Amino acid sequence: MNKLSAAQLCVLGFCVALNFVGGMIALALRLPIYLDSIGSILGAFLYGPVVGMTVGAASGLLNGIVFDPVSFYFIPSAITIGAVAGITWNKGWVNNRLFPVGVFVMTLPGTIVSSCITALVFGGITSSGSVSYTHLRAHETTLH
Repeated sequence: MNKLSAAQLCVLGFCVALNFVGGMIALALRLPIYLDSIGSILGAFLYGPVVGMTVGAASGLLNGIVFDPVSFYFIPSAITIGAVAGITWNKGWVNNRLFPVGVFVMTLPGTIVSSCITALVFGGITSSGSVSYTHLRAHETTLH
């Protein structure tokens, strides 16, 4: 990768901020979708897989420090998403008729990594909106 210009660094900062805000929105509204990868995908599309991975890792660190410590555990997922997004873009799998294939290829590895982390580390329950309140209450009563 070539040396990044000041404008490119600003775009990368914007990508990290986009992930940060997306993560805050999803957590605050308890949304069952993850908005904290939009910036990683954008960075990977613009500058390649290494940048996508870097944006994902930086976002995970920032989210974990500022508002959700659970984000630290999902840094491998963010790195995976950034890497695969850059690879699919470079191979042209998210252009025209290959778009559905590219999106599937881009989302599957990150989903697998995130699911494994959620199951192995957290027993299936995290701070995200993908866990229902009833499920949380049932798990909470079994802990006491």
